[in-house]
Amino acid sequence: MLLDAYDGIQAMSEVRSGARAIDITVRHSDTADAVPIYIEAKIGASPAKRRAAAKQARSRLTSGSRALAFGICYPAHLRRGRASMQGLRESLTKASLAFAPVYRYGGKPSWREGSVGDFANSLRNSDLSRRRVADTIEHSVRRAAEALYELGCARALAQALALPHTSKDLKAGSLVASLVLSNATLLHHRLRLVPAMSEVATLEAALQDPGSVPGAVRKAWDAILSIDYHPVFAPALAALNALSDRDAQNPLRRIGLCAVAVADELASLRFDHAGSIYHRLLATAPYDGSFYTSNVSALLLARLALSEDWADWADADALTELRVIDPACGTGTLLMAAMHAIRDRHERAAGAESEADLLHLALVEDMLYGLDINRHGVQLAACNLTLGNPRVDYRRMNLYTMQHGPQGDGAAKAGSLELLATAQDRRDIASLAVPLPTAAGLDAERAEPGAAPEHSLTGLFDLVIMNPPFTRNDIRNRQYGSSDRLALQQREIEIAQFLWKRDTAAFRAIDQSTVQTFFSPLADVLLIKDMATLASVVPTTALTSASGSAQRKFLAERFQIETVVTSHDPRRISFSENTSIHESLLVARRPGAERAPTRFVSLTRMPRDAHESILLADRIGRGEALGEWGAEHQWPWPRIRAGDWTAALFCDGELANAIHDLAALAGTMLAPAETLCRIAPEGRRVRDAFDRAPLPEVARTTPILWDHATDVRIAMDAEADVVGAPKPGKEYYAAKLVKKSSRLLVASRLYTPQVRVAACYGSEPMLGSAWVPVRARAGGAEFETALCAWWNSTPGILTFLHARARKLTYPRYSLQALRALLVPDPAHADITPLTDAFEATRDITLSQWPQMNGCPARAALDEAAARVLRIDGRTIADWRRRIAVEPTVSGQPYPGLK
Repeated sequence: MLLDAYDGIQAMSEVRSGARAIDITVRHSDTADAVPIYIEAKIGASPAKRRAAAKQARSRLTSGSRALAFGICYPAHLRRGRASMQGLRESLTKASLAFAPVYRYGGKPSWREGSVGDFANSLRNSDLSRRRVADTIEHSVRRAAEALYELGCARALAQALALPHTSKDLKAGSLVASLVLSNATLLHHRLRLVPAMSEVATLEAALQDPGSVPGAVRKAWDAILSIDYHPVFAPALAALNALSDRDAQNPLRRIGLCAVAVADELASLRFDHAGSIYHRLLATAPYDGSFYTSNVSALLLARLALSEDWADWADADALTELRVIDPACGTGTLLMAAMHAIRDRHERAAGAESEADLLHLALVEDMLYGLDINRHGVQLAACNLTLGNPRVDYRRMNLYTMQHGPQGDGAAKAGSLELLATAQDRRDIASLAVPLPTAAGLDAERAEPGAAPEHSLTGLFDLVIMNPPFTRNDIRNRQYGSSDRLALQQREIEIAQFLWKRDTAAFRAIDQSTVQTFFSPLADVLLIKDMATLASVVPTTALTSASGSAQRKFLAERFQIETVVTSHDPRRISFSENTSIHESLLVARRPGAERAPTRFVSLTRMPRDAHESILLADRIGRGEALGEWGAEHQWPWPRIRAGDWTAALFCDGELANAIHDLAALAGTMLAPAETLCRIAPEGRRVRDAFDRAPLPEVARTTPILWDHATDVRIAMDAEADVVGAPKPGKEYYAAKLVKKSSRLLVASRLYTPQVRVAACYGSEPMLGSAWVPVRARAGGAEFETALCAWWNSTPGILTFLHARARKLTYPRYSLQALRALLVPDPAHADITPLTDAFEATRDITLSQWPQMNGCPARAALDEAAARVLRIDGRTIADWRRRIAVEPTVSGQPYPGLK
């Protein structure tokens, strides 16, 4: 059985016993509860054969079954003649197979073509097995944590692990401690495979006597620490030593029994099991931007970056010279994805000559570097990277905890950003990082255990792969006091100022309001100057917002922006697990002599598992049609260089082109709103100055349009919904705001699947909370009503969609964004059609944006806009049709348009 040759796969061929016999059954381990994978095979790869194989595979998935099924189709030539078993094995080794996971429910299977090794990889990464293992581990961790918390051990555990231990943090402390213990038991069980550990009691042996588990485990971990593996066992032993044997007994045994059951299967599945758990438990995640990249997304990004033509994948010796870094590595998800992408590429290219085990050691000990500000995250990364090969020498691992926050002398350190703050281009990180704690180990080559590298990290790396933090500064670092936050912000300013002296373009790429922008210059510094690759998860709006323009121009100057992948799947808009904002994947490479267009890939369905990630990545990499996955449209290099990456915002590339066409009218028929209007004050100023009350309850003082309820705000005509009375002590400030009232108000936040009205016009001047007053500099009421009509027409709606920030379905617009909206300029365009259209439709109900294509009032506004812009009305009607089905507008899967 060829599949048995692959790590972590146990295959049993079919024993025929009737029409429903199973062709192959695979398990990831020999434990009784390992999930079976049933494989149904057919000879021939025609659509009919694929359907037949899938149908038979699906029949194995009975109600309540925990099994997974695959269909596989062998090449038709394998049925010819009666080849010997050896000949058949050789033919299969060289054959291209078609295979797909089959779900009991969930639509058509996604077929992938590849070798036996590729099929083994899909089996190894089967989604159900991954979820079962992860859920099993998380369940044991949570149950143990609950027990420890109820026993009153939380404070002692938090102190042992140097975690925050205020009252609100204690439960998280118990959870993190339990996860640290879990990782130690998982690796302990795997270490039974290492000859040097033959004298150390196995985990199973330590769990034999239920009454003495803590003592037996503690003794075994002390013995392991005398050899190596400090990053995993030192914190685990610290947690264990903080507990009495009585308190530790049951929680530790629960965790240990789980490790015995799943450790081997987990090692073969090759994914970051701890990351998703840890980031759900991490109390500081909202403050330090610790967003966990899902395993499926990480694999997709790594495989796109490590493309088929990126290296000579068959040459293991050459591959060991590569260097890969994640400067915000967390628990190592992206590093693991890069490691397995490299291994998989090598195994496929080298075939029988593969040196995968030696390459794995080289990857973990020499090729992969990880930096992060979270010590426990780095320790978990060390465990994740070595579960697959526990013979790794930890003294050679390049994982570092970067100093971050207050340092005790009034100064502050800024984590990985410190690598930018040096007077020279070359500097080691010894003074900036805490390396993994290690001991004298197996065949160690470093003179000092745990020493930081003496070589510079500048210009060392072939690939930077990262998901940098992008939490805004106004909520970031809240785990520190105000004075410490100020010191940290000042340190970041100093780093930016240093860049201004050394690299002005890099300095301009930085927006001090978000730390994410520092990581683009950092990646540029870390990468070698030729043939290097940057792969990153980025907020989609960072690719389009005005505030990110300088960063985009910097990246376009230093790199060929090769591919941008954006999810337009309404069910999964992010590539990270614990965020609700839209994200994109960016792959960029050092530029060659000629600049090619950038490929923007709009995903209409996100991959469900590793099999689909690999399938999708390979289709994108080879330039193949994406079919059900989505579509690709190219964006010319001059637009990319100018910072116009609008194509990421829209599933439909024609809408991105429409925005570009409107932008081309700037300076003629269109102009930025701020040149023609005063747009202020923003809603929070009004909320700070006024208390609100329903209209009937108080005398009318200051009318305010407070809410944007889409069942109430249905037409352009508007009345105030509350009145505002100045808050005590805010009377003078409130009076200044009242002077900025206007009859025309523009929305400052929208919910795109339900919004009807983007701008409204009142019977009297008003202030707004979810609205901002707009006062014409010239033209008076005529121009203001024309603007109201424009912002509710399809071209006006396009400008709102283009200016979206943070979350595409629920954007909030800053004053800067509203002022940048393009509007008709009366000096160069006749606005009369818009004024007339407003009067004709002002009190007519406008349909919600997803139904806008069938809205007569919107059609009338669009006809007026077409006359003002002097373009064919059919063009705007086509835009209207396309907007209505955009997933970020409709909230529904993209139906596709011709």
